[in-house]
This record gives sequence, structure tokens and C-alpha cells, in this order.
Amino acid sequence: MKNNKDRRNFCGVPEVRKIKPISDTLYPFLKAARGNWRNAVYISCETCLYHAAPCGGFLLTVNAEGMPILVEAEKFSAWTGDTVRWEECIGILSCQAFVSLYYEWGLWNLKSDNECSIVQLLSKP
Repeated sequence: MKNNKDRRNFCGVPEVRKIKPISDTLYPFLKAARGNWRNAVYISCETCLYHAAPCGGFLLTVNAEGMPILVEAEKFSAWTGDTVRWEECIGILSCQAFVSLYYEWGLWNLKSDNECSIVQLLSKP
């Protein structure tokens, strides 16, 4: 996986992402997953819809209001020491399926439909 300074948006411009503190991400994620990452859906990003390098895998849970909570699988493993195995998750979605599933929600809650929904969610305050 490339580091953040190597990432480029769909126009080829270097992308700068704000990273949320671990407590702002890990606690809500684990709360929604009932304390176990295996209760999350694995999102596989193998083909980027925005012509960027593939991002890898993500873990998806949903909070009580229906808002998706995403955590990068690699980052979750680094934070917790657990090795995330996609086949142990409750389900698997492609990135395209995630974007399609949350399309209407994204229209109202994300800043642009021309940028990757996952990247926007990861940097959303």
C-alpha cells in the first residue's frame, strides 16, 4: 500500500487526507460491531472507480442512525494486533457495491459524488 503522499485523486492531483484519531474511529466501530470485527462487512477495493490505486480492504459497520462506519482493515490490525481475514467477516462487498448501496445517503452526507465515498468517509469529522 502506498503512503498518503503518493495517493492521487481522480484528476491526478496529490490527495491529502485528514486522519481521525484512533479513539474517534475505533470506539464507534467496535460499539457498532458489538466488540468483534468479525461482525463487520469486509469491503474489497480492488478496482478503483476513480482511477486511483486500489486502497485495500475496509471493515464496515453501521451506527444506530444508519451512518456507515469504516475502518481500514490494515489500520485496524495495526491498532489492535488482530489479523483481519476477509473470509471471517459476516459479509463481503466490492467497493462498487458499497457505493451503490449508500448512493442516496452519500448525496446528502458527502461533499462530492465525484470523489471516492470511502475516502470521504474516512476523512469525515
